Amino acid sequence: MTGVQTCALPICGIKYYKGEKYALRDNVAATACVLHKATSTGWQEVPFGRELQFDGAVGQISDGDVVVGTTSLAAGIVKRALLRSGTWSASGVGTLVFDTIAGTFQDNEAIQVGGVTKVTANGVDTAVALAPGGKFEFEIINFFGTAGTERLYAADGVNLMGEFDGTTWVPIRTGTPTDAPKFIKEHRKHLLCSILGSLFVSAIGNPYTYSAIQGAAEVGTGSLITGLSPEVGDGNSGAMLVLTDQRCFMLYGNDVSDFSLVLHSPTSGGKAYTVQNLGYSHFLGSRGVTQLMATQSFGNFQLNVLTKDIQPLIDQKRGMEISSCVIRNNNQYWLLFNDGSGIIMQVVQSNNVNAPTIGPAMSFDYGTDRVMNVIDSFIDVDGVDRVLAGATNGFVYELNKGTSLDGDSMRFNLILHFNHSRSLRVRKNYRRTVFHVEAQGYAEFKVGHDLGFGKRGIRQSRLQEQVMSGKGGFWDSFVWTEFVWDTPMVEELNVYTPGNGDSIALIVAGD
Repeated sequence: MTGVQTCALPICGIKYYKGEKYALRDNVAATACVLHKATSTGWQEVPFGRELQFDGAVGQISDGDVVVGTTSLAAGIVKRALLRSGTWSASGVGTLVFDTIAGTFQDNEAIQVGGVTKVTANGVDTAVALAPGGKFEFEIINFFGTAGTERLYAADGVNLMGEFDGTTWVPIRTGTPTDAPKFIKEHRKHLLCSILGSLFVSAIGNPYTYSAIQGAAEVGTGSLITGLSPEVGDGNSGAMLVLTDQRCFMLYGNDVSDFSLVLHSPTSGGKAYTVQNLGYSHFLGSRGVTQLMATQSFGNFQLNVLTKDIQPLIDQKRGMEISSCVIRNNNQYWLLFNDGSGIIMQVVQSNNVNAPTIGPAMSFDYGTDRVMNVIDSFIDVDGVDRVLAGATNGFVYELNKGTSLDGDSMRFNLILHFNHSRSLRVRKNYRRTVFHVEAQGYAEFKVGHDLGFGKRGIRQSRLQEQVMSGKGGFWDSFVWTEFVWDTPMVEELNVYTPGNGDSIALIVAGD
């Protein structure tokens, strides 16, 4: 793990977008939320621009047009011209977004392009700003159908939704009085967002319009929405998991003509910031980590609890969940908690499609000073699976990188189950154990054992130091720099394990 600090305040948003790293956090005075970009000289603030509301459109304004106010003579280059309702030729209402403006636009003045009036200002221009106190969710969506035109959409439960193209932050309004979406996703060329218990669906192909006349919709769930996740559909219809704190819904359909919100589970909901898609959606529910997978049964999807074997740990951490992510290369679902700990679960294939399982599940602890508030797992421009995390201490970390916890010691231990050697009640004299170990590189660790379930009266072992130089290779088949001369492919470590007991458990530990 490696980390770089932006400020001592918590990171409330982290995202990798178009090859760049972005982070959001509140300023020192806690009066506004600020967007930062990682550069070679450190984190740099990304300035927000200004916006002007308009109505009474009689002509279209396009991105890149120079507009001038006929009364104020204020002028600016339009970075985004978005229409929320009506049309550009009749009663259009919307917003013009600028990086900078020369002068100040006045209320009710005509706004012209090339000396021709296009719209009427509805108020003066104002600064684009984000209020503090949010926690951001992101979605990268391409509504334009050409390569390189994808944009970043954001929601945090406090501010208006935002669109970002790398330079300009564009506020998006749904028109509802409590316009502060918390979760956001794309569905069949619609931008979906949740506000409390309502799901808002934009017009098709237009993330700025939430007018029912133009194909937008609002659907109520009756419960607080805690997450959205796309599901496997078919060529004719899509499916979207709408997770609430009490129930699960599935949104079927392509547009307002056939949208249908169906109650999937009336008694099982999910926790906020825990839903992740790893082929199928996984989330922390009331009974544990739950998988939603497609079936041929009625309803098309079924819920399966995957963490029955580690339920005591899940129960111990209940109510402490704070973030989650997936590691694609290892098919892992990570669940993190507000005490700095977490659980790694590997989702494995099952011969019974109706009984999916998890493979090895491992707990870890970054410490109370490294609580990962927000996480972004992604494939970078070089095709590498990476994970960025924003912590409550103001640092942005890259997880699964390096050999330490940002310079601090990282201890590990593995205790295998007690093996009775096919003789459950027979006391045996264990003399030595051979470990078969494969190491990717130089490794120092300790090995040991416990006998007879660790009973008193049985002499237990001390850990023994072991060193490995790395993995060897076969001539003409190895990869240069990825093998060690005169070293076997698999090391055999003969470990002295004296003692008498009816079972033995092997231990591997290190730092």
